[in-house]
Amino acid sequence: MNYIVRTNKTEKKTYLAQMKEGKPECLGVIYTDFSLFPGIRDISHEEIVDPYTKKSIGVIDLYGKGKLVSVFQSRKWGRRREVASFGEDGKYWERKRVISYKKLPAAAFNAQEHDRESGLKHAFSLEKSLLSQVFCFERDGELSGIVQAKEDSLPALLSGLVLVLAEKIQNQEYVFEFLRD
Repeated sequence: MNYIVRTNKTEKKTYLAQMKEGKPECLGVIYTDFSLFPGIRDISHEEIVDPYTKKSIGVIDLYGKGKLVSVFQSRKWGRRREVASFGEDGKYWERKRVISYKKLPAAAFNAQEHDRESGLKHAFSLEKSLLSQVFCFERDGELSGIVQAKEDSLPALLSGLVLVLAEKIQNQEYVFEFLRD
């Protein structure tokens, strides 16, 4: 199953979609593009909203308990369950277990000219995970990710979201240092 994560600077939103019959179907919207600037907005906690029902399907927490980014799935009666997280130490957690991964730079794909222009930054290859691969792109401050999951499930999409966001959050040094202290 393939999912897409895409930020949009103009709209200041992030979209989560599933590919169905060659077309993306929007499954969730986050009302930020994860571009953090000093004094503009604190987004240490953000809801993932179903675009049709306007109900929360998940929550993203930044910089909590030694983790750069954590994603929780919303459950009945307001309960949340952590689906995945990426720690300040570089460990990736899924279902409360450390999952080993390989992070491959764009150069490892012998990228053609058109691939480099697409903004491919790196990819993750995972085993014993809900995911098989996650391709991460960035162009002009906007993120995109293609999440290849082993199963069709919301937890798989949310797990991929963690990996797509991890480097962008980590590379925003001002926020990282400010929130970590």
